[in-house]
Amino acid sequence: MLAKGFDVLCFQEVHGLPTEILRQFQIWLPNWQFCVSGFLDTEGFPNAGTGGVVIAVRPGVARGVVTQHILVHGRCQVATFHGPQGQ
Repeated sequence: MLAKGFDVLCFQEVHGLPTEILRQFQIWLPNWQFCVSGFLDTEGFPNAGTGGVVIAVRPGVARGVVTQHILVHGRCQVATFHGPQGQ
């Protein structure tokens, strides 16, 4: 199993459009929460061939919402864990 024994997984060099990346991870890790960031070209459009990053959070770990803050598209992002009432 991809995530056996882990609560948070971070992936880099994940290729594809953000929607494709998200769907594949939803298949591999059902019920997990994901923060997906794909690389953007110079005009601000997704570039599937240049890679991206994913943070995957196991169900129950965040006990609420996980929000994403992208620092550099497709290269660096932060996941923030909020409590059940957005704490």
